[in-house]
Amino acid sequence: MHFLGAVIGGSNTSEAEAIIDPYSEYEEVEEYVLYTRDEFLKDNQENDRRLIEREGENQHDRTSEAFEKAERRLALNDEEALEAYAEYCGYSLNEDGDVVSTFNNDSFYDWYEFGGRWEEMVGGLQGITCGELKERYGDGDSEVRELLDCNVSVVCDNDGYEGGVWFPVSRDALFERLGDDSSARVWFVDFHD
Repeated sequence: MHFLGAVIGGSNTSEAEAIIDPYSEYEEVEEYVLYTRDEFLKDNQENDRRLIEREGENQHDRTSEAFEKAERRLALNDEEALEAYAEYCGYSLNEDGDVVSTFNNDSFYDWYEFGGRWEEMVGGLQGITCGELKERYGDGDSEVRELLDCNVSVVCDNDGYEGGVWFPVSRDALFERLGDDSSARVWFVDFHD
C-alpha cells in the first residue's frame, strides 16, 4: 500500500535519503532471536494440531496436502520437527535452535520515490522549509492545508519517525516536528509497505 510521508531535513534528496535509509525493510540489522526454540516448536505443533482437528471432521479434508504435511510434522522428533517448521516458515535457526532474523523491525517501508503518486500535489513544495510550509498553512493555502490535514501518513526526521501506513501521524505530531527547526527542508515521499 502506498502512503505519503514528509521527511524533514537534508538540503537535497540525497541527504533526505540518508534520513530514511535506517527505516527500510532491506536495511539489515544485527542477527537477533525472533523466537526461542521451545516457543517456536510449541506454537507450530499447536497450529498443526488445530489444523488436524478442524480438517479431521471432514473425510475429504483428511486427504488434503496441508493435512498430510501437518500429520507428518507431528510424527517427527523435536529436532526433525524444528528443522521442518523452520523450512516450512522460511526461517533460519542458530546453533541453539532459536529462530533468528536480520529483518529490520524498525522499518516502515519497502520502496519509496520522492513525489511519486503525489507529484502533482507536492512537486512545487519539495525542499520548502518548515517555516515556509507552516506560514503557507497559516495563510490558508488550500493545497498546503489539504496536504498537511489529510494526506501525510508518516513524518521522519533525524530523531526517528512517527506514523505509518495503518496508523497515520496525527496533525499535532506533524506540526510539532515541523516546528522543531523552521529552516529545515521538507521532502515529500511516496512510500510503499
